[in-house]
Amino acid sequence: MNNRDIGLEILDGINEINNFKQGQISLKTVQLSAPLMPKIIHSKRHITQSVFSDLRSVSMCTLQENNNDD
Repeated sequence: MNNRDIGLEILDGINEINNFKQGQISLKTVQLSAPLMPKIIHSKRHITQSVFSDLRSVSMCTLQENNNDD
């Protein structure tokens, strides 16, 4: 079992936000090179389109329409 202290992690995050707002630190950012298509994501995770659409809170029709664009 993981011994994480979630309360402490939340407080650390709040402190980080405050430090950023005061100009004391800069936040780490990550630039993604290209968006991953839903078809690639759900196939790599070995989940069905139905499960993937539920996780994304979109209908199967919307998911399938977007998959036809690649």
